[in-house]
Amino acid sequence: MAKKITKMISAAEILKKKGIEQKKMDMDAFNEVVENFFLTHDAKDTILLVPKRFIEMKNPPEGDFLDFLDVSIWERKAEDPNDEFSYINYSLMLRERRIRPMLIVNEPFIGNAAGWLRDFCGFVVKSRMYDKKKEYIVSLPV
Repeated sequence: MAKKITKMISAAEILKKKGIEQKKMDMDAFNEVVENFFLTHDAKDTILLVPKRFIEMKNPPEGDFLDFLDVSIWERKAEDPNDEFSYINYSLMLRERRIRPMLIVNEPFIGNAAGWLRDFCGFVVKSRMYDKKKEYIVSLPV
């Protein structure tokens, strides 16, 4: 009996067949945002990297990450009647101490983004689980 040969199809090939261009994260833009944050903040400050599947969003952003490093944005979003983010969301974030400098990274790139900052840029990057998803805390090596 002859062996059946299984043809392996990669995720990149499936995306190509669907007409979806596989993106690569713009590490220069990402690095610039992180660099500017640490240059303008205290050495003890940290950034939280949070994954989010942009493809599942109603209006996905053009880039690979969303910049929420200015924590006052959460209060402004809660006050904006046209924003889906509500005061209840804001209160929950306050209670869970999630109002902090944050970069929301497109989920397919979160591991590469954390590795880039740790391996190539020399930041301290620690992972933790929150709501069954891995997120990363980035800090200066002090």
